[in-house]
Amino acid sequence: YFVDSNGKTTAITSTGGSVFVFDYNSDLQNLAYITGNKKKNEAGGEWIDPTTVYLQKTGNVAQKILEFNLKPSSNSDYVVEIRDVRFSADGKILGITSSDSFWTYDVGRQILTQIFYDPVDTSKTKFWIWSYSNPIFSPDNSKAILTNGYYEGSGNSWVDLGTKTNTKLPYSAYVSGSVVIGWSNEQEYLVLEYPESDSSQPSKLSIINVFSGQTAKSFLVPQRSYTGFKSGDLVYLQAYYDKKTGTTAQGYDLTDQIYEIIELNLDSDQQRIIYSLNGRQEAKYLSRIKLANTNTLLLDVINSQNKHSVHTLAISDPQKKSKQLIDDASLYSSY
Repeated sequence: YFVDSNGKTTAITSTGGSVFVFDYNSDLQNLAYITGNKKKNEAGGEWIDPTTVYLQKTGNVAQKILEFNLKPSSNSDYVVEIRDVRFSADGKILGITSSDSFWTYDVGRQILTQIFYDPVDTSKTKFWIWSYSNPIFSPDNSKAILTNGYYEGSGNSWVDLGTKTNTKLPYSAYVSGSVVIGWSNEQEYLVLEYPESDSSQPSKLSIINVFSGQTAKSFLVPQRSYTGFKSGDLVYLQAYYDKKTGTTAQGYDLTDQIYEIIELNLDSDQQRIIYSLNGRQEAKYLSRIKLANTNTLLLDVINSQNKHSVHTLAISDPQKKSKQLIDDASLYSSY
């Protein structure tokens, strides 16, 4: 669906299958998504076995880009599968990842290219969660950053699309660690280092040269920020931390779960909190954020019943409060 600022929804496609993950480029009005078959286990849990990548321009019929059959392995709990799709900033390139591969699709020329194939040692995996995901292209579309690893811990690598080489980066993260969140320019990327949620230590955002590994500049962020993205000269960081509010009679800490969005200017080093949510008091938490336009963020908020809703946030709003746009919907459907 498309959703306008008044919450009106307009159906843009019917997939004929469960959508595992999707991405949309507004400049070229292209929608990319992965579909699969919904499964249910004996305990009632549901998941999607993703198999097929589609590309659809608004108003046109969807085009099948890649069909990727699930691959059972010697580890009965492990399946090689398709995993993620992301457009480059200009919408000209679509990145597609799986458990062991990375492809690019040239939207204009309609050419699919496998950049690398990296067989996974299934004897060392944990269930089906290992994968490459979240391809982020450099501004000139010559390189890409990938996330790789398990749900319980991930790392990053960078890919030279010309030489088709995949180079591991020295970062790892779970409850704490370092993660690459995007590109600063064609040759430098952004690394966010963050502590555990109950730590009083700040996060640190650094600009790193992809070839030399040298740090060009660093910024300390007082709030524990663990993810984010860049838009122009601004970086939007998503923060979560525990704030101690007291102590019980038994000596246990009472804490509030604080969710914030920080805007950081890479040129001036100015920082400001543009959104704040007390998760314990409001019985909800902030799942993820996306940029709708230069003035508005989209927020995926989850309530105590584990139901998603999408909210809008005016970046300049001094009240730092969001407005619900649509209920029972999510910004991003991947697990």
